[in-house]
Amino acid sequence: MTTRYVNIVWSIKGYHHFKVKPHTEIPLNVEYEEGNRLDPFAMRVMMPGLDNIPHHLHDAFTRESSVDKLYERLQVNSVKVSCRQVGKVPANLCRAFRIFKDRNLVTDIACCYHGTCGPITNSFSGQRYRHNFSNNRQRDIEGGGAELSCTYSLITCIAKFEDAMHVLEKHV
Repeated sequence: MTTRYVNIVWSIKGYHHFKVKPHTEIPLNVEYEEGNRLDPFAMRVMMPGLDNIPHHLHDAFTRESSVDKLYERLQVNSVKVSCRQVGKVPANLCRAFRIFKDRNLVTDIACCYHGTCGPITNSFSGQRYRHNFSNNRQRDIEGGGAELSCTYSLITCIAKFEDAMHVLEKHV
């Protein structure tokens, strides 16, 4: 079975809430976000467990931040942020990613952080889904906040590639 790779350059949302900025060499996990009362399709981006972080990166500093008034600067290393949530998959990708996983159209979805963080760059007008519901209908609501630039990598087999691309076209 031959595999096919699809890369989607996008972003990780919610950095301003989670404040975990991963090292660019650490592959991140994309997981279901079970129990999200606002979005049944929600998915999150997570740091891998310490066993899945390359040993030479265990002491790599992932960010510097003034977190607490008692400490001027806190340096957070990979050991302290392993298994923590980095952010959320953008809402208009969540539905497609869920369908990929539920229908076994992909064998893996991973995320690779590019190393840049900044204000939102994708236009709201192109956003088809938002993590907010009203009367069981999805609403497009402008978001905001910081986002981390990244690439989502999908691994699929050639036999399922066309079906996966149809799902992507329909939902993104």
